[in-house]
Amino acid sequence: MRRDLKNLDDPIIKDVLDLLIPIQDPELGLSIVDLGLVYDIRYDLEKKEMEIDVTLTTPYCPWGDAMLNQIEEVVKGYKGIDKISINVVWDPPYNPMEMAEDYIKEMIGLY
Repeated sequence: MRRDLKNLDDPIIKDVLDLLIPIQDPELGLSIVDLGLVYDIRYDLEKKEMEIDVTLTTPYCPWGDAMLNQIEEVVKGYKGIDKISINVVWDPPYNPMEMAEDYIKEMIGLY
């Protein structure tokens, strides 16, 4: 399931998105957050656990592992989180027309 994370009134999710914004899709050179590749963020501060659902632009993305490692590195230690699970999900399938920010759509010629 994909949630509209940017419009949630949750300061922790907003903080995590801010941490993830600098991470770029290696092929496109654009933020994974702005591309809409971050589908969900769930956390339990008492258990010090966080789970992040992401997708890739294609199942055959050769940079997927590197991107997942970057996500884990930037989130590790946030608010004492010591267990991070990064899940690659394919449902719903990635569709930049629906998921990417408007400026991204314009940059890649979807407008």
